[in-house]
Amino acid sequence: MALTAKQRAFIEYYTGNAAEAAIKAGYSKDSAYTLGQRLMNNAEVIAEIKAREAKRLEPDIATREERFKFWTRAMRDEDTPMKERLKASELLGKAEGDFLERVEMEHTGSLDIRGEVRLRLLELMKEKRDSERKQADND
Repeated sequence: MALTAKQRAFIEYYTGNAAEAAIKAGYSKDSAYTLGQRLMNNAEVIAEIKAREAKRLEPDIATREERFKFWTRAMRDEDTPMKERLKASELLGKAEGDFLERVEMEHTGSLDIRGEVRLRLLELMKEKRDSERKQADND
């Protein structure tokens, strides 16, 4: 379903306050709160607001490549204090997963935890039964 002119205006004016955006979009002040809430439950309106915000913020958010280039420039810049260069180097390494500990394991046989789960379930059932018996004895 296509959005109405008022709905489009609401999307344009919405900055976090639905009632205020509804009034600016031309809805009645008396019903602005209710209509604002109703519009914020409209999937199309929500999608348009999210798309608008994503487009607005897009230039402000650094991409992965931009971060890597920034960190690399900072790391290589000899005029940058060593502490900051080391931090840039560390961030580059973390982003690339250089500091992850990789462990190789060999396993023969099967790995089946169902038996352990069953055992724990039986223990819990027994505890519950014992608790119910104690409760019945106390009553």
